[in-house]
Amino acid sequence: MGKVFKTVVAVRKMLEGLHKLLGGSKTYFEVIAAGVGTAAAIAGVVLQIPSLTGIIPAAMIAIIFLKHLCRYLIDCLKTRPVGDSGATRSNRIRVIIASLFVVTNGILKIKLKRSPYGTHILPATSAEDVAKISKINTERFSNSENFSADYDQKYKRNLAMWDRNSRVFMTVRNSGKLYRVLSDENGENDVLFFSHLIPLNQTGFNEYFIERIAGDRDFRDYWVATSDEKTVALLAFTIAAEASLVEDHRQGLSWTLWVNYINCMHAHIYDLLSNAIFDGDSLPVYLQTDDDSIVKIADLMKMSKTAYQTKDRADVYKTNVALLTPES
Repeated sequence: MGKVFKTVVAVRKMLEGLHKLLGGSKTYFEVIAAGVGTAAAIAGVVLQIPSLTGIIPAAMIAIIFLKHLCRYLIDCLKTRPVGDSGATRSNRIRVIIASLFVVTNGILKIKLKRSPYGTHILPATSAEDVAKISKINTERFSNSENFSADYDQKYKRNLAMWDRNSRVFMTVRNSGKLYRVLSDENGENDVLFFSHLIPLNQTGFNEYFIERIAGDRDFRDYWVATSDEKTVALLAFTIAAEASLVEDHRQGLSWTLWVNYINCMHAHIYDLLSNAIFDGDSLPVYLQTDDDSIVKIADLMKMSKTAYQTKDRADVYKTNVALLTPES
C-alpha cells in the first residue's frame, strides 16, 4: 500500500504542477481527465499493469496540455504581441492601406476589390442596426466635450440620416475571425464597429462647413444627399468600435481594431462612390476629428489639414477619392 500511496501523491503533484504551469482555472474536463489518470495509475500499481500505470495518465495529461496549447495558438493568431512597438503597428497599417488604396496625382484611389473581411462588412439594413450603432456611438463619445449626447438624441439623429440615405452607415459584424474576445451578449451577426460616412449635398456643405449653423448633436438630416441627389462631398463623420474592443486594443491584446477601421472605410467609400451622383471622376472627402489617433490615420492616407473647423471646433482634413480603373 505504501507504493500505491507514493504513486497517488506523485501523480497529484504532477497534475497540480501542470495546472499551475497552464495558469488556468480547472474545468470539468480537466477534473475528469485528472481523475481518470489518477485512477488508472492506482489501478496499474495494484493490478501490476504497466500500461495503466503510465500510458493512460500520460494520455490524459497530453490531452489537457494539447487543449491549452491549441487555445494559446488560436489566441496568438488573433492578437498581436504585447511588446509590439508603435512603429511596427504603423508599418502594418501602411501595408493595409497600400493593399486597398493608391495615391495617384494627389487623389486617393480605391482599388476595385473587396476588403479581406468583406463577408463581415455590411451596410446598416434596419432600424435595429441603427440602434446598435447609436449605442456604440453614445458609449464611445460619452466623455467627449464636443461629441457627447444621450442615446435618444444620437438614435434620433442617426435614424433621420439613415432614413434619408441608407448608405450612411457601414458596419463590421461579429465574427470569430476578427476578434479575440467577445462578450456573451454579442450575437453572430451583431454590429461591433461602424463607420458613418455622409454624402453631403450643396446645402449641407455650405451650412456645415461655411456657415456652421449646427454641429454634431444637431446635424440636419436635409444636408444628407439622397440617392437621386447630387453629392458634392463625403464627410467622414464618425468611426467607432464597441467599448470592449477598444479596451482590448489599449491593453495591446488586439491588433484588429485598426485593420477594421481601414477595411470598413474602404468598403464604405467604395460603396458610396459606386452609387453616388457627382460631377467629375473624384469626390472630396472631409474627415472631422479631435482625436490624435485618427489624425495619424489621416496622415497615412495623405489627407491634408484644411482651414475649416466645425461648429464643435473639430479640425477638418481633406483628400479626393476616386475608384481606381485600368485607365487611371
